[in-house]
Amino acid sequence: MAIGNFAETRAMLENLSHGITMASNDAEALAACENITRWGGDRNSNVGALRFLRSQASVLQYLNAVKADLALQTAVVRPAGELPAVLAMNSMLTKVHALNSGDGLPIYDSRVAGAIATLVETWRHEEGRAGEPLPAALLFPAVGGGGHRRSVQARYPESINPPTLYYSAGNEERAIRTAKEWASAKVRLGWLLSELLIEPSPSGIRSLEACLFMAGYDCSGINS
Repeated sequence: MAIGNFAETRAMLENLSHGITMASNDAEALAACENITRWGGDRNSNVGALRFLRSQASVLQYLNAVKADLALQTAVVRPAGELPAVLAMNSMLTKVHALNSGDGLPIYDSRVAGAIATLVETWRHEEGRAGEPLPAALLFPAVGGGGHRRSVQARYPESINPPTLYYSAGNEERAIRTAKEWASAKVRLGWLLSELLIEPSPSGIRSLEACLFMAGYDCSGINS
């Protein structure tokens, strides 16, 4: 992923978001996705996100369908069968869909996932609820490949690890199910971050997401 200070990163994200949201045809949409994955550190454009997007009959139509499914004001993430347009999700596609949203839909990667799960666990401990079942709305799955330091157990070794989102190669049904679970976590995190803001806004959500990303580098250092 490209490195810069907060202002530089915000400007880059705004530029990338403008490129994808203003795309008017498949060629422009795919070029915008390529720019996003390049910024995000994609190591091989022949696999993963770009390969999936190129396989769609219309990249632009797919992006718009997922955008409608994940809109924070209208998304339905329960019960099973929600988010019908979502067919794939990974560390690059979460960036693509977030930057295409326009409403602050968060990027949900291993660092963000670990940080929000750790903060939820901190809240449970402070409120004396550590022994209670975790509400579904606050169950934020880990992203596979993040390692121990990007997990809630880095800070709370006695806690129960949340489910983990693994990349499901070779099993289409499982891959789609994982994609929907991943997308659900993105939406629910967007809702939660909106609730934490006095005046919710896309830029405010994106700023809180950036804080989670930084904190999630090593969750053992997250304190109340």
